[in-house]
Parts: sequence; C-alpha cells; structure tokens
Amino acid sequence: MGVSAGLVIGIVPFLRWSLSLPVHLIRSVPVTALIPLFIVLVGSPRTAGFGLACFGTVFVVLAYTLIGLANVSQARLLYARTAGARKGALLTKVILYEALPSIATGLRVSVSLALVLVVVAEIVMGGAGLGKAIHDFRYQANYAEMYATIALTGALGYVLNAIAEVADRTVVHWRGR
Repeated sequence: MGVSAGLVIGIVPFLRWSLSLPVHLIRSVPVTALIPLFIVLVGSPRTAGFGLACFGTVFVVLAYTLIGLANVSQARLLYARTAGARKGALLTKVILYEALPSIATGLRVSVSLALVLVVVAEIVMGGAGLGKAIHDFRYQANYAEMYATIALTGALGYVLNAIAEVADRTVVHWRGR
C-alpha cells in the first residue's frame, strides 16, 4: 500500500506538493502512542496489534518511496523522453528503477518496525505471541524466561532483517554495497 500510494503521490505534481508534508508528519508520530486509539477503534488485541503495525509501516514505506521518487535523475528522464520513451516506459524503466533502492530500504526498515510494533502492542494490549509471553513472564517474576523470550524476539528480528536484506540485494542488485 505504501509503495502504490507513494508512486501515485510522487508522480502527480499536485499530490506531491499537497501531501508530502502530511505524510512525513504522520510518519514522525510515535506509532506506539496510538495504541489506545487502536484499542478503541479495533477492539481485538490481535487485530489492533496488526493494524498498528500496518499503519506504522505503511507510512514509513510511503515516505521512503516519496524520497526515492524525489531523487530520480531529471537528466535520465530527459534523455529517455528524447530517445522516444513513452510514459509507461518512463515509469518502469527510469522512475521506478531509480526509486527502487529507496523503496527497498523502506521495506527493509518496515520489517523490523512491524515486529517491534506487534510485540509492543501485545505487551500493552495482551493477545497471544512473544509480547504477551514477555508481559506474563515479567509479572510472574520469571526473569530468565522473560529475557530468553526477549532474546528470541531479537533473533527473530535479526532473521527477518537478514531475509529482507537478501531480498533487497536480489531485487536491487545494481546498488553498490
């Protein structure tokens, strides 16, 4: 959703002019501060945690997409137009190609952010999962189990980031490392 919305907003000049600031402002709001709102709007702890993660990550991906589109080389666009490229080719062969590294970074950042948001939502709202386990172990004074679950969460985050990094390198293979 963030990539699609970002492409539309970033390509249409009026939308880019009018929505870039609100997108970056919303992205800057600490999403965990919205947990009470999501509890009221959604109700179910599991659904609220998922909704919170979606809301938080969509705006990160949207912002990274807008940043990527803002950095598209005007010289390459002009060259492609001069060479006779049509609008579809401009979008796929120049604009998307140049914005893809930033989009991939936004997606990679969002993977870790989603995990954090879901775990925090489970700690605060209950439900099931690693956050709920951390919460329960804390209140039962089972600190060894609590820290083991925290370590497991960190390992899961590491694995998710590694998978996202491999996907990033595969899709955006031309980016220098």
